[in-house]
Amino acid sequence: MIENTGKSEVRIARGDLQMIAKGVLPEFQEFLLLHKLAPEKHVLFLAIWASKFLSFSNSMRHQDLGLTVTEFLRKPISGTSYSLP
Repeated sequence: MIENTGKSEVRIARGDLQMIAKGVLPEFQEFLLLHKLAPEKHVLFLAIWASKFLSFSNSMRHQDLGLTVTEFLRKPISGTSYSLP
C-alpha cells in the first residue's frame, strides 16, 4: 500500500512497487494507488487499458474526443470475440 507521510515522501509497499515497475504508465498507477481510486489488484489492468486508449487516440489526431472514445470502444479487442455494436 502507498502511504502519504505528510511530507514530500511517499512510502510504497513492495507489491505496489513491483506493479509500477512493469513500466505501464507508472505515474498513473501511483496516482490510482495513492488516492485509492482502484483496488490494488486492478491498477495494472487499468494502466494497460489507459495506455491502449492513449495509443489509439494519438493515432486519431484532430478528431473529436467523444468520437475517438466511441471508435475505441467499438474497435474489436484482440483475443476476444466481442465488440460493441
